[in-house]
Parts: sequence; C-alpha cells; structure tokens
Amino acid sequence: MPTLPKKLLLKHGLIVTALSITIAGCSKQPTPEQTLINTELDRVIVPIHQHFEEQTAQLSQQATAFCSDQRNPDSLETLREQWLLSMQSWQQVMAIDFGPIKEHNQAWKIQFWPDKKNLIKQKTLKLLASDSKIDGDKIEKASVVIQGLSATEYLLYDRQSLVNAESDFNSLYDTSTTQGQRRCDMLMAVTDHSHRVAQHMAERWVGNDEEQGYADIYRSFGEDNVDYPTANDAIGTLIQSMVSSLEKIKKDKIGGPLGYNAKTKLVRPYLVEAWRSQQSLQLIDANLEAIDQLLNAGLLEYISAKPGGAELAAKIKQQLADTQFAASVIKQSLFEAVNDADGKAQTEDLYRQVTLLLRLLKKETVDTLGITLGFNSNDGD
Repeated sequence: MPTLPKKLLLKHGLIVTALSITIAGCSKQPTPEQTLINTELDRVIVPIHQHFEEQTAQLSQQATAFCSDQRNPDSLETLREQWLLSMQSWQQVMAIDFGPIKEHNQAWKIQFWPDKKNLIKQKTLKLLASDSKIDGDKIEKASVVIQGLSATEYLLYDRQSLVNAESDFNSLYDTSTTQGQRRCDMLMAVTDHSHRVAQHMAERWVGNDEEQGYADIYRSFGEDNVDYPTANDAIGTLIQSMVSSLEKIKKDKIGGPLGYNAKTKLVRPYLVEAWRSQQSLQLIDANLEAIDQLLNAGLLEYISAKPGGAELAAKIKQQLADTQFAASVIKQSLFEAVNDADGKAQTEDLYRQVTLLLRLLKKETVDTLGITLGFNSNDGD
C-alpha cells in the first residue's frame, strides 16, 4: 500500500486541525443567562415540584390507611407527620411564584391562608353536617377553602370537636359512626385532591407530547417568547418570586401575628400560619430553604460576575444565614412566642432579619443586575 508523502500528511493534518477549530468555533456556547436558567430549572424548580407531588401522594395514601385501620394507635401521628412533610414541601413550591402555580387558583387550592374569618372551620363543619355525599367530585366542586392542606390541618388537629379535652382524637374518626365515616370521607377526598393539584403542576412544568412544558417556555427566553422576551425578564421573574416569598413571610407570617398590620398593634396569635398544628416556624424554615437553594443553584455566582457583585453576593449569603439563625433561636411555637416577652423579642428580630434580606434582593440585586421587578401583591412599601 503506497504511503503519502510526509509533506502531504502534514498539510492534510493542518487542514483537518483548522477545520476542527472552525467547527468548534461555530458551535454556540450557552450564555451565562442560559446557563443560570437551565441550572435553576434542572436542579431546583422542577425537582421541588416533583417532590411536592411525591409527598402529597404519600399523604393521600396514609389518609386512606388511617381510615382503614383505626386499631393502630400510631397511625394518626404518622399521618400528621406526613401532613407536615407535605406542607413543608408546599412552602418550597411557593418560593417559585410563577408558572403553573398561577393557573386557575392552584395556590389557593392547596392552602387557604390567611384565614382571618375562620372560614375553614365554618365550611368544614357545614359540609360534615350536611346530607350530601363527600367524595372527590364533591371536593373538586367545593370552595377552595376546604380543598387543600389547610383543611387537612383542621381535620387532623382541631380539638374543638371533641367532647372534652381529654378525649382521644382518634374517636373523631370512628367509622362505625356516621360522623366518623364522614370525617374520613372528607379527609381522604381532600388529601387526594391536594395530590391531584400537585401532580398537575409537576406535569405542567415538564410537559408531554401534546403540550409544551413550562420549563421549556421559561428556558427559551428571547424575542419570540411572549412571556420572556429577554434574559432580564426571565431572571427578573426568578428574583421577583423570591421577593414575593420574603414579603409574605414578613407581612403575613410574622407581621400579622405581631400586630404590625393592625391599627391597634396588638398581637394576634390566631393569624399565625398553621396555628392549630403549631408548625409555623417549620414552614418559615422551608420557605428560607427554598430561597437558599435558588440562590446557590447559580444565582449568587451570576451576581458575583457583575461589577460590584461579589461583595453583594457575600452579603446576601451572610444575611440569609443570619435570617435562618434568627428563626432557629425561637424555641416556642410562633403562636406562643408572640404572647411571651422573650419570644416576642426573638420574633421581632426575625422580622428585622427578613427585612434586611428582602432589601438586598429587592433593591441592591435589582440595581446590580439592571432588571425590573413586576407587581407584587404582598409588597408593603
């Protein structure tokens, strides 16, 4: 077999090398903005929604198991623990305040709060006292007040329906009685409804063969994208979402119970989120954990790359840690803390720390990135 001359081989190699360089140069590398949005979607946004779907599926299954076997003394506590896991997972979803959650009142279907008029109790008792059949179809057509995790909390924790304070809570679910069976029917229907809403949101993010997923819409920002015509629109939506979550913590979860939103300025413990279960601080922790995940999935790194951004990113990271620490210092439930001198002082410090973190994201981050935030109904400014 003849061999090619050395000069021709060298020339041929140079041509191949040059061609390889040209092809590599033509391949489009993702911009920092594309990398950021893709990472946020793949590492945080989509997984958080999928986790919520999984937790509510477990909740629905355990509600059915609880009503099927009243002899197990631990089944109620197991069900309550799963409710908390589902509720904590929901708090993380709430930090992503855009996309499918905004469609057809999905958020209200999961959590009706603040409930200033105690409508959850009123509508739950009204349904239980009625003659109508309680099933999935009934709950689907009912008010959002009794469709979600807030109604489930009432069913699992409210003791006012007991004959006396010492009565066994399991007695409310004695399926040998009409009322016990109806409570079980409602518990199973409501938890199943929560799971179906969670499943719908998770599927809407991913999409299918017939419908484009919202993740693809969000990641394909550009001039042809009606929702996100620029990269700044996509990034601004992400930051607005975190700002909305912090505003809700500040205004409703802490400010409301402290009386900051009322003319009298008197503490109002019954405005505490999840006051029946006494799990309000755990839910705030979950909110902050979701914000932590969103920041550390690439947003802090993106901010650091901007002029003056490294110092700002460090300040945000430290302030988030300070805020999480302030929450951890409160050892009572928030319901108890606002009525106690030391607990109230600690709660007021948490309010201040949330406010400082909010300012860093809402003002300094916006200025550094040159973006504009949209309307926020929780904005107290």
